[in-house]
Amino acid sequence: SLNLKQVGQMLWAGQGVTADWGGRAAPSAKSAYPLTLYLVAYKVVDLAPGIYQYLPGVRDALHQIQLIKSGDLHEALGEAIGQNAAKNPPAIIIITGDMEIMAKTFDNVRRDNNVYLEVGHAAQNLYLQAESLGLGMVTMAGFNGNKVRSVLNIPEKDTIIYAIPFGIPKP
Repeated sequence: SLNLKQVGQMLWAGQGVTADWGGRAAPSAKSAYPLTLYLVAYKVVDLAPGIYQYLPGVRDALHQIQLIKSGDLHEALGEAIGQNAAKNPPAIIIITGDMEIMAKTFDNVRRDNNVYLEVGHAAQNLYLQAESLGLGMVTMAGFNGNKVRSVLNIPEKDTIIYAIPFGIPKP
């Protein structure tokens, strides 16, 4: 099992507010911040199983999670992702991007590539944070986003880009 401090540090590393003007741990083109992090918790001490949305805050650090759907979703999500590492980890972070937020920042010109670059920045931060906490993780992108969306009730406007199982590695 993971604890809340470990999970909180991982979420903060991906999108936590780091500056009084609203800057975050991962950079964003024109400070658009189109990413959303969802935590799918299975084995987290003092946290009921379910999916939670990470709420970093806008200008001031909020650093909270909001329950989206309760219940043990690990079997259904593992099947939807279809990769071994997603079958029974203590937790999974799902990173989504809202392409419309980025487009609005660029006068309604699509800049989807910026969103994908930002996901890479956030994932790199997660890898560094996992290493500092003695955790293991893996980024996954080869899955059917529609299946994952239906299991987790993620809004249609969010493009599901990464699933990131993480936990304490076996010795």
